[in-house]
Amino acid sequence: MFCIAATAIKEQVAGAEVIFNLVPKVHAMADIYCQLIPNEDDNILTYEIVPRIGSFEVSVNGVLLFSKMMSGCWPHATALADRAFKVAEAIDKGQDISQFHTSGAVQKQRRGGKAAVQNQAPAQ
Repeated sequence: MFCIAATAIKEQVAGAEVIFNLVPKVHAMADIYCQLIPNEDDNILTYEIVPRIGSFEVSVNGVLLFSKMMSGCWPHATALADRAFKVAEAIDKGQDISQFHTSGAVQKQRRGGKAAVQNQAPAQ
């Protein structure tokens, strides 16, 4: 899933850099990042993050776009790439991207092609 999502994002968002289990230092203080591994080397621009078992999360500049832990399912790669594209457009326009922070609700396809929103509370 990681490679499929990364490829879809790179195809949708020109110049996107997809990194795994790393957080750019400039965004490390966002509330969504925890368990960062200390790194005092000024030449390394990222912190490593301790991955959580069962998690798959995608964030852009400190805004969480998708969380498997919150939604309870894997993302649809194309839909995730479309969301990343909208965030990139908002960044280019100088707009606030916090509106893109996920609530954990996901769209699931019903038989017959109609989407249904399923709200799932994050696991505590």
